[in-house]
Amino acid sequence: MVLELHIWGPAFGLPSIDPECTATVAYLKHCLPEEQWILIADHDPSVSPNREFPALLHNSTWIAGFHTITRYLRQQLYRDIDARLSSQQRADSIAFSTLLSHSALPLLSLSLYTSFQNYYHITRPAFTSILPWHANYSVPPARREVAKAVTQHFGFSGLDIDDVHESTLAGGNTSISGSYESAKAVAGIPTGNGTNSRPNVLPLGFNKSIKKILNKPEYAARFRLDALTKECLQPLDDLLGEKSYLLTDGAKGPSSLDCLAFGYLSLMLYPDFPQAWLREGFDKYPRLQDYVHRMRDELVGGNTVVADVMALQHSTSPESHNLNLPWHPRVPEHPIGVAQNVATSILSALPLTSHFARPSIIPGIDVPETSTDAMRANTPSSPLLTPFLALSTILLAFVSSISYLSLNRDPRSEDDYVFFSNTEAARRNRAQSFGEAGGFMAALGNQMRVNSGLVGDQGREQERVGGAPVVEVDVEVREKPGL
Repeated sequence: MVLELHIWGPAFGLPSIDPECTATVAYLKHCLPEEQWILIADHDPSVSPNREFPALLHNSTWIAGFHTITRYLRQQLYRDIDARLSSQQRADSIAFSTLLSHSALPLLSLSLYTSFQNYYHITRPAFTSILPWHANYSVPPARREVAKAVTQHFGFSGLDIDDVHESTLAGGNTSISGSYESAKAVAGIPTGNGTNSRPNVLPLGFNKSIKKILNKPEYAARFRLDALTKECLQPLDDLLGEKSYLLTDGAKGPSSLDCLAFGYLSLMLYPDFPQAWLREGFDKYPRLQDYVHRMRDELVGGNTVVADVMALQHSTSPESHNLNLPWHPRVPEHPIGVAQNVATSILSALPLTSHFARPSIIPGIDVPETSTDAMRANTPSSPLLTPFLALSTILLAFVSSISYLSLNRDPRSEDDYVFFSNTEAARRNRAQSFGEAGGFMAALGNQMRVNSGLVGDQGREQERVGGAPVVEVDVEVREKPGL
């Protein structure tokens, strides 16, 4: 049977927005012939044993996590790309895999999710392009909560205060790195990328001013971020040296460590974030940058175009698309499954039920494929199970009725326009004041109005993307002439 690899969808020119998903894609492409596996951009991790992607389906067995998948493939006698490693190289592979999980994962969590500007301007829009409308209200916030939990021991509430400290940044520059350079200029310290830059002369009596400037929260945060980046990248740069790969050179080819390192390092290098401290730290290691560029061409076949991959979902012949990986469309969901996912999204967005509806799995931690402990850990406790299921049933019936109406409503023409009265605009503003839950309910309400024929498809699209302005007029309903 052909293996199915389910991952979070592509982003930033990479096969996935998740590092371990990209690493697993690289491993399978290097390990298996293309006709033996397919790749699916998925959005429902409930099929996975640890409720997280990557997840591999072989016959009726689901395996989750990069390390667990690679061990399973070795056990099934597929090609072992680590077979040529010496005992010392195997030990190094384990050590540096641990380094990536414990150092690179927190850095990516800080950059992709914890940073206020990076999350809302880059990461969340990237999820919008690969998720259905209802999953946008549950998946990105849940992953951001997990990222905050992973990084809270660093004490970087500072990355969530990007907007708080905007007024203190020199010249209107809202990036930590920009203000850091400005502070160095004010203090008389030469700016630039040199790691050994230091002032030639310090004006007499200026030491206190330097300390006062550089002890500000945003500058102290940047110093710590640079140190954490160096702790992660310097050992990898030393390990690489002048070799083609981290552990081997020449004809031996890449190892599983190269696949895992590419998954993490590529997400440090390719995204264009407004808070670019991680990319700027990477700039100090040109040898690692060249390595990542080579690995993208060798392991995943070059740049991945998000639009081309997502277009497969509406295609009847995936083979006709000229893609560099064996992408296939996701099997269409049953209406009941869609309703269940919508109900779960609603519960995930509501304060009282989000604790039970959202799994608390930390990405990057493998769970054995035969274990049910992780599933039990995410199941509501028995005293609350009955009301939880009752609420889920009510929401499921509610959403099912909406789905039924959508199948029986009359289609409207493409040139319909959307107008909201002042009363409707006030309703939207009140809904948005409730954050994620309010935004989700507002979108669901607009879906109901579309189904009933009061709002055209353009309104539905505007609500789905969540940011398009609408025209407000002082009328209750505007009907199209001739209707």
